[in-house]
Parts: sequence; structure tokens; C-alpha cells
Amino acid sequence: MLTEVKLDQIDLGSLLERADQELQKICEDVARRPTLDKARSVTIEVRITPRYDAQTRKNFPDIDWSVKHAMPGHKGMTTKAFVSAENRVLMSTNDPLGELPGQNNLLDEMEGAGPHPVKALHNGTQH
Repeated sequence: MLTEVKLDQIDLGSLLERADQELQKICEDVARRPTLDKARSVTIEVRITPRYDAQTRKNFPDIDWSVKHAMPGHKGMTTKAFVSAENRVLMSTNDPLGELPGQNNLLDEMEGAGPHPVKALHNGTQH
């Protein structure tokens, strides 16, 4: 059946179904990160390229489409590590930044890890 080109008809409705999926992704992000006041977006792109057949003198355009979403980036996290005397990079799984009172932190765990330059973290010199 031939029909006029309409968004809800492209690929038997697949374009709009995909747009709804992308819309749900940005809605979930807005609910998950309400204090991030940057816009999220869904972009629907439809490209129609003429394909003229000189033999039949008819035009058979290609209809290409894509749907994408854009969200503000997630900030990464930082954790501290140290290089042991054996040249292994080690990190604490308890309180890596030493921010939780009463919790073992990197310095506490370094104390039990064998010979290493612990004091270098305290005053910038190695002993």
C-alpha cells in the first residue's frame, strides 16, 4: 500500500517507537539527576535523498532516519592509590579518600602493606 510520507508511517512506525524509547531514557535521567539543571534532548533526523532513474525517468528517493538522545555527561570519580615497594599500584576499598570518621583509609592500610614511603604522603619527603 502506498502512503504519504509521515513520521508514524516510516518503517511501519519504528521511527516513532525508537523516539519514544530515547525519550524514556532522558526522562529517567531527569528523575535520577534532578539537581543537574542542563537540558536533555531527543533528536529525530530524517534524510530524503532523490534517486533519479534516467532509464525510467522516475525518482525513487531513499528515506534514511536516525533517533538519538543527548544528556549532560556524568562526572567521574577520583580515588587515591599508592605504589608499593614492589612497584604495584594498590588502592583502599574501605575509605580511599579518608573522609569517613572511624573507617580505615589509605594511610591506615598502607601501614600494614609492608615497606613503602608512607611519610611521603604526609610531608612531601621520602624517609
